[in-house]
Amino acid sequence: MSPARRTAADPRSTIEQRLGESITALLDALSQGLHEELRQQDLTPPLAMTIRLLDEPRSMRFLADAHQCDASNITGIVDRLERRGLVERHADPSDRRVTLVHRTADGDAMRTRLTRAAREQLVGIGSLDDDELEQLAELLARLVG
Repeated sequence: MSPARRTAADPRSTIEQRLGESITALLDALSQGLHEELRQQDLTPPLAMTIRLLDEPRSMRFLADAHQCDASNITGIVDRLERRGLVERHADPSDRRVTLVHRTADGDAMRTRLTRAAREQLVGIGSLDDDELEQLAELLARLVG
């Protein structure tokens, strides 16, 4: 049966609805913890997103595309993060016209704090054994592609 033809009585449809509700609750919990930490660290969500995206040096264009905004907006975001010592800019050695942004050690520490704040909202995670955690991680990776 195609997804468009499923009915509320279809067991898979019921499971998908429960999954959607659980994902929404998960996002709410993560958001609560993260937003409190953002307030404490005086960061906005776009600043935090930029910190998260910099697991490797990224171009300003990449950041603009990821934020779905104009490159001029990214300049302001990176300026604020740079003033706080969380990121640095360098010319791309393979193309000096491209500016790469990367996290500093302070930026790495901030990413760790933000991730921990979100993770601490997952009160049930301690009830999962190692195999269940691994299975959950694999399933979530498949879910987001």
